[in-house]
Amino acid sequence: MLGALLTTILWATPTRAGDEYNGSNFPIPEHTAVYEVLRRGSSIGKLHVRLERDGDRFHYSTESEATSTLARMLRASADEAAEFQFTSDGLKPSRYEQSTRFPGRNRFWEADFDWEASAARGEDHNGELDVELTESTLDPLTLRLALALAMAREDLAADEYSFDVLERNEVETQSFRNRGYFNINLPAGCLGAWQMERIREGSDRVFNSWHAPDFHFMPVRILQERDGRQDLDIRLIETSLLEAPEQCD
Repeated sequence: MLGALLTTILWATPTRAGDEYNGSNFPIPEHTAVYEVLRRGSSIGKLHVRLERDGDRFHYSTESEATSTLARMLRASADEAAEFQFTSDGLKPSRYEQSTRFPGRNRFWEADFDWEASAARGEDHNGELDVELTESTLDPLTLRLALALAMAREDLAADEYSFDVLERNEVETQSFRNRGYFNINLPAGCLGAWQMERIREGSDRVFNSWHAPDFHFMPVRILQERDGRQDLDIRLIETSLLEAPEQCD
């Protein structure tokens, strides 16, 4: 599922004593981005990503667009939306929604984060959800931003990053291991990016993502492999935040 791909946080730039954490210090600008989605080498759609600020809250969302004839006929889609705040404790999710729709297989889950009660409450296609949270629990979308902030703050001094992530009916630890820096050719152009391998207990899939400093360390490519073969490949086409050279040297 595209929603599953799109993975104690501090900030990339120091905040002066006395500054208010009302969103004005959030290092990643509001933006839009478009990715192409390939399944086993064939283009099947696009993924539209948007980060918006509304007062002291942020909205982060992904919306899929089917482009292949088969995907359009099946009306397949996978969308996510998250709302969060940026506080002195880092990123604090307040709501998350995920839905995937395929013929005969519609799945969804949604949850509101109650930080006073340290619980996430909502529902999925099987019923109600009520999950105990840790102080630093993220949702699958704010995880992407949290990793970007951590990479920028550490200046890649760390070899591995770990996060608590709400995955529907449980909080699990997800880690990212640094695999090095590479120049990669993408539809968006040539970008230098750090390759991170996601370590997720109990998963039979291998996830790698590439994070470009010029794109505030957010992913420019996400690759999922299963049984030694490429399954899903999501690659940046364009974003309002940068323009890259056409080809790597």
